[in-house]
Amino acid sequence: MNMALVRVGPKRQITIPKAVSNRLHLEPGDLVEVQAEGGRMLLIPKRLVDRAPAPSLSLKEQRFLKSVQAKIERIHTDWQRSVGLADEELAVAVKAGVVPSDQAWWWHERWQQREREAERDIRRRRVTSYETAEALIEDLHRAAQASREP
Repeated sequence: MNMALVRVGPKRQITIPKAVSNRLHLEPGDLVEVQAEGGRMLLIPKRLVDRAPAPSLSLKEQRFLKSVQAKIERIHTDWQRSVGLADEELAVAVKAGVVPSDQAWWWHERWQQREREAERDIRRRRVTSYETAEALIEDLHRAAQASREP
């Protein structure tokens, strides 16, 4: 491990030695996480994912996005009492990159309703446990057959 002594400047800035910077492939403007641990300072280089150019949102979509972000935060903090996103909200969230398109289904209110329903069933112990996957499949076949009978 190469050690270097650096001075803390008047604005608490430090200069990362070139050898360290090269070894870690740091470039001006890169982000570095700073942690204090046991009397030591730990610098951890962070990389952001390359993003496509920001989509152009209309003024209406920009205003709408603020309420969408608040709804998403509410789902994160209290999903049992929150409301999922409606179609238009989800479209704006995906367009803005707030919700990945392949995960949009999870944020939709229809799915959130099912999540809340499943949670209620679990709390009320309206669930069935199976010893094996085969037992589950057999039960599903019985239920399907019973639903087809008049």
